[in-house]
Amino acid sequence: MTPSTITCPPEMHEALGMVHRIGGSDLVRRMAGMFETSARERLGKLAQARAAGDLKQLSRVAHAIKGSAAQMGTEDLRVVAAALEADAMSLGPAAVDKAIGTLTTETERALAQLTFYLTTLED
Repeated sequence: MTPSTITCPPEMHEALGMVHRIGGSDLVRRMAGMFETSARERLGKLAQARAAGDLKQLSRVAHAIKGSAAQMGTEDLRVVAAALEADAMSLGPAAVDKAIGTLTTETERALAQLTFYLTTLED
């Protein structure tokens, strides 16, 4: 994804705009940093759960990603995480791998959108 193709979804503008009104740019930046850290940690936990064949843990981690995504206004990531949360127990190995791949791609896209959003902040 090149910088010229990155835009922020309206849900992100709405969610982070509210945070900005409450706590200013510093709060938005802190939340963005926590979101990035937790997103990367959770992707690692998804991989561990997949390797262990622990579908309950996969569902739990997807649930956590879904909540964080909703809070940050990353709707596409929220939808993908919700689908994995709901379907983890019934998916076969190939479908789980595909779902994790899609979730990883959406996480990276959400992080790029968030990085772009941070460049638009006025202090």
